[in-house]
Amino acid sequence: MRFKFIAFAVLFSAIFMFSSCLSDTKDDIVYYDDCALTAFSVGTLKIVKDTVSSKGEDSTYTTTLDCSRYAFTIDQTRGLIYNLDSLPRGINAAKVLVTAVAKNGGVVAIKSLTSDSLSYYSSSDSIDFSQPRHFVVYSLRGDSNRDYTVTLNVHKQKPEELVWNSAAIINGNLGSLKAMKGVACDGKVYVFGYDGSKTRIFAAPESNAAAWSEITPGTTLSADAYKSVAAYAGKLYVYSNGSLLASADAKAWTKVATPALKLLLGASNARLYGLTTAHQLMSSKDGGATWTADELDSDAGLLPADNLNFITLPLSGSTAGCRIVLAGTTATEARVWGKIEENDPNAQNQPWAYYNVSSGSKYKAPNLNGLQAVGYDGGILATGGRVIGAADSAPFACFYRSRDAGITWKPDADYHFPKGFSAPGEVFTMVKDSKNYLWIICGGTGQVWHGAKNRLVWDAAERYFTE
Repeated sequence: MRFKFIAFAVLFSAIFMFSSCLSDTKDDIVYYDDCALTAFSVGTLKIVKDTVSSKGEDSTYTTTLDCSRYAFTIDQTRGLIYNLDSLPRGINAAKVLVTAVAKNGGVVAIKSLTSDSLSYYSSSDSIDFSQPRHFVVYSLRGDSNRDYTVTLNVHKQKPEELVWNSAAIINGNLGSLKAMKGVACDGKVYVFGYDGSKTRIFAAPESNAAAWSEITPGTTLSADAYKSVAAYAGKLYVYSNGSLLASADAKAWTKVATPALKLLLGASNARLYGLTTAHQLMSSKDGGATWTADELDSDAGLLPADNLNFITLPLSGSTAGCRIVLAGTTATEARVWGKIEENDPNAQNQPWAYYNVSSGSKYKAPNLNGLQAVGYDGGILATGGRVIGAADSAPFACFYRSRDAGITWKPDADYHFPKGFSAPGEVFTMVKDSKNYLWIICGGTGQVWHGAKNRLVWDAAERYFTE
């Protein structure tokens, strides 16, 4: 089907000859002088996928994938055609079937990869898109043409692969902390830590995990203030010396109220949450000014005692509401509570529910020293040091995933610690930032690790499919 540009001259000559033979009919043929590509799509393509053989060895296999839903943008001004959402990794870009539609029946040609010669485009001929290709559209009249550069974007990364920075970022100030808690707020990751004498604050922009700076607060914070940190409505909140304080930059702090709290637990999009010394869960809908006791469906004595983690998860079918999980440890077991937060004006305030998992369950929440848990990829990701009460257990043995909002927890081999990870004393904190990156900051070594599943950090704004 390939031929030189002279073929177009033959084609147009045939059109003119054919029209002259029909000159005595009532209908005249209209020849248009405008030209453009008005539609572009790809079809079913071959793809190489990863698998594991029956012997547990990594392997691959080739199959096909219908890629017709991947939309292509046609930029008529710049003459560019491209797919905003990249095709999956493993697509064979060297053999692609394309459907290209020209305005008013124009003729479409494609330039050779090795010369300036043009050949007639056909939807039944595969095209090599391993590099951008040059298309030319000729008007039906034959006296005008328009050029396009077509780029087929294909992901080079494995979507489910977790990738950490290749080497640890080392920060001596962070390494001096004996206890810490991290939080992401307004494009930065903050670490509040205790160095043995006082609370210190460090921050780094989400865009640069190596650019840490220490922030000196204008208000003296209590030594245990690092335990009570939350991000809410673009501000940082901390509970210190009996007062709830708020700040936009961790430097200038303003007193909000003096609630009788033991700990500030965290925040959803609509409320702050805290725990009193009487083991009562409290919440505030007005930025901490006033607090209300939350209802519990079980004995408050079943709340976790240490290593409390407050996790907010999306609620299916609701844009205003969310699912909240409180997970922590005790001397004998981890304990998990959950709550549906409905923020519709007419919704009832739901009670906290205790997840009373059978003692014989293999998938109970891990009771780990320094337990850290964050919402990630629609579920909960958790890890920690040694099992509490089991000195012979290995610290940081694995990551656990809960896909059912904290009811069951299973080791997940898709998540792994970076090579060289070290947190002596099992002092560390884990944070998920606004771009879906995980941060692990380690006391003792001062290591900072920054990583994510590839799929979760691809530009969400560019994900676009046709209906």
